[in-house]
Amino acid sequence: MINNNRLFSYEVMNTEPITILNPTGLSIGNFNKPSDKLILAVDFDGTIVDDAFPKIGKVKPNAIESIKYLQSFGVQIILWTCRDGEYLKQALAFLLANGIKVTKANDNSNSINFKPSKKIYADYYLDDRSFPGFPGWNIFIDAFKKAYGVKND
Repeated sequence: MINNNRLFSYEVMNTEPITILNPTGLSIGNFNKPSDKLILAVDFDGTIVDDAFPKIGKVKPNAIESIKYLQSFGVQIILWTCRDGEYLKQALAFLLANGIKVTKANDNSNSINFKPSKKIYADYYLDDRSFPGFPGWNIFIDAFKKAYGVKND
């Protein structure tokens, strides 16, 4: 069982580490794979790709590889974006063309066992506009490995 007080931290622009509490309490069935479904709500513009809305920007360093890596552990990816209509379809097509099929887009996962509010439920929200900002995919993956006891590949 992962301790509810499990912490991980990352550094932002050479400042002191910022500590984030992991409230999920996921149990680890298989050593390297969460047995419960970890849910990440991931923004598109500015987090997966450079913000060039309404166009699709250049892929952020290691974004595609990182999302595929997380999905290999059974992590559910919710595309959490202000894009809708045709712009949302373009983002989803872009992700599919890059080998990523998201669990849902701007909607809750079917795996949660409660009726959520309008806010998308996730264990973590990855967004360039969050405070103190998204640290980048390499730092997030390092924090994920440390928080969930994943050995380096």
